[in-house]
Amino acid sequence: MPKFSMVLGGYDPRQVDEMVAKLEGTLGRAPLQGPPVTLKLLEWTSFSVALRGYDRFEVDGAMRRYRRELAALEGVELTDDEPDGGLSLVLGEPEPEPEHRTGPELQRLHLPLELREEIRREHGLAVRWRGYDRHQVEQFVVRIWGRLGRYSLRAYRIEPEPLEDRELDEAAFDIVLRGYDMAAVHRMLADYRRRLTGR
Repeated sequence: MPKFSMVLGGYDPRQVDEMVAKLEGTLGRAPLQGPPVTLKLLEWTSFSVALRGYDRFEVDGAMRRYRRELAALEGVELTDDEPDGGLSLVLGEPEPEPEHRTGPELQRLHLPLELREEIRREHGLAVRWRGYDRHQVEQFVVRIWGRLGRYSLRAYRIEPEPLEDRELDEAAFDIVLRGYDMAAVHRMLADYRRRLTGR
């Protein structure tokens, strides 16, 4: 079974360990406790972020490999498979530049879990196997809320950087494993664009 490094802001170890145990059992490398994990179930799986947890790059790389093994077991051909890019950082290899950027580099705000959950619920942001970086999307929404004078930000004493109209048109996010549904993010941005600019 894979071993993961402990870091600040990593995936919840209990959730990851439980999934790894189920996957190892499904693949016949350990006793199976409960029903086997299917490819579809794995693709809908996401892990919470803990104060101290497993390195997300390492876990994402392991989940990709498990996904390939499940696909082979079920006789499914993966059309969106990618290299274990997240592991290159762990192995000391240079990471390629991401395809998408979120405009200029901005100060990253610490967002309370309750506020992040509020963003997800309000916009119905489901997590997909591949989607937009959740943290980037949440940071951008907080800047929109700052312009709208959202009470939630005052309650948490969060003061995001000002948002300009052009940024609503230029917004782009990294595509990652277990990110927010891209179509839902596009709809959300289009709605905010109409509310803020009338377009």
